[in-house]
Amino acid sequence: MTRRILVVDKDPAIRNLLRRLFERRGHDVAEAGSANAALARFTAEHFDLIITEVELQGSSGVWLLERVRSLRPDVPIILLAAGGGLDSQESWRRASAIVQKPFPLRELDEKVQHLLELTTR
Repeated sequence: MTRRILVVDKDPAIRNLLRRLFERRGHDVAEAGSANAALARFTAEHFDLIITEVELQGSSGVWLLERVRSLRPDVPIILLAAGGGLDSQESWRRASAIVQKPFPLRELDEKVQHLLELTTR
């Protein structure tokens, strides 16, 4: 089953890497370089899962998480955090999963597949 994933990261190389990984898994992947661009896409299109970096230019990935939760609380959101990138315990609880950067692709892939399986039940 093809699922739609939104990848949000300020680094185009990371976005491209993740897009290629999840397209090979048969998913439709869109990219955004900022939280504002991601929110605009999210409100205009349907996505089954979001992967977002915490530390973005302008608004943060945590800001995006809060906006998405207010619109569609059921959408799984994976936060990619570098070091101490998460600023509050509430952020940890509201995310579907947290992956520390740098991360093994296999770990992220397993989390994505698990969360997508949960949403099809």
